[in-house]
Amino acid sequence: MKTSRRVLLLLGMVGLVMGGYVFLSKHRDAQDLILSDGSTVLFLGAVPGGTPYSSEESWHKFLRQHVARKYVRWLPPVRSLNCGSLGSLYLYFRRFNIPTNQQRSAFWGRVEAIEAGGYTYSNSPGSCSSSLGNQEKLLSFSLRNYPRRQSQFPVVIYGDEQEELVRLMVKNPGTTTFPEWAAEGLPITNVVNGTRLVLHGFKRFQNNYGGFWRPQVQIESLAGKESPLKLRYFSFEDPTGNKGASLSPSEPVWKSVIKLYRPKDSEFPESMKGQFVLAEIPSQGQVFPRQEVMKVGGLGMRLLFFSGPGVTTISNNMSFHAEFPDRELGSGSWTSSSGTGRSESWESNHHYLVIETEDPGLDVELLFQVHDQDGLPVERANQFHGYRGGGGLRPPYKRRYTFPLILNESVSALNVECTINRGESFEFLVNSSDLFALSVENP
Repeated sequence: MKTSRRVLLLLGMVGLVMGGYVFLSKHRDAQDLILSDGSTVLFLGAVPGGTPYSSEESWHKFLRQHVARKYVRWLPPVRSLNCGSLGSLYLYFRRFNIPTNQQRSAFWGRVEAIEAGGYTYSNSPGSCSSSLGNQEKLLSFSLRNYPRRQSQFPVVIYGDEQEELVRLMVKNPGTTTFPEWAAEGLPITNVVNGTRLVLHGFKRFQNNYGGFWRPQVQIESLAGKESPLKLRYFSFEDPTGNKGASLSPSEPVWKSVIKLYRPKDSEFPESMKGQFVLAEIPSQGQVFPRQEVMKVGGLGMRLLFFSGPGVTTISNNMSFHAEFPDRELGSGSWTSSSGTGRSESWESNHHYLVIETEDPGLDVELLFQVHDQDGLPVERANQFHGYRGGGGLRPPYKRRYTFPLILNESVSALNVECTINRGESFEFLVNSSDLFALSVENP
């Protein structure tokens, strides 16, 4: 009796394995892409941002749950990848037979999602990947804009030379109901925090992707004087969540989002400015841990450290160490973990300082200027300056800015000025048909 059960179980396993391979072979016939380097890409499916994707096939999972481990040890290990960003759709691929000298994850340059009516959403996505071993990778890109009302739609992937690589039919896992918007008649007036913005209309221009619009606005201060704010940012949104300079005409109402900021070279209120004073310049391989904090416009900031050329390491967010190694220096930062804790390192052949800030919010621009003891601007090296968030930052800080600086021998002190440029956001609902009816002008 036991022997017959084992035979039936083994026959069932063979049937499942053969069925799985038949399914995969059919899937590959429809969705495979062979790249110029000889590697093969298999489209696996699409999931909403924020949802992890697993490399485990459903029949793999079934065998693991119902068959003794010693019989299914040949199954590949489970790998998962979460490139999640809410509001986007992520397409996942398996790339195998990758040449050993092939380091590039992305195989695409541009991606188009095509609506049933013919409108094309163009995306230039980045890449997200995870190694599967044996010259294989699980990788993904996101569609920020796509026909969200459709249950499925074609996607065209182009290479770096704008050549078409493959067309896929993508099933949309996130179709749902969307809000209904009612447009307002132009001109439209909105008031935000003492500033009145009047939207009179738009001008339409042509480009390689069909066209774009520029809002025609009037900006006024309710205080009776000229407003210091100028139009900086403008985009459209539709009720389904797509955003950009142009959207599908199948959506009858678009939301026009307009953001105003002070010009960077204008005068700012003193309440929006602060400074860190560095009275001494570190030498090569030397670090000054400052841990100095201040509030600028209600936003917390901390000067983490000021370092001379070399490598600076922070261990467990407490211990600072700097050195000037006997080798050619690169530029960048990295983290590492061991049994003794976690360390973060920075490397540069220039002086550099690191500032951390709390989360400034979506409509806040942070401006940093560095001057020497005579008030002259200090040049920043064109290296890894900029900000990053994520791991390594301890609450309440959410951002970290690194500034490599080119200092000559006459510099004996620095003044780091930090300014909060707080923008104002205005929203208007307009008829998309009115926009497309405008005559086209040259940019």
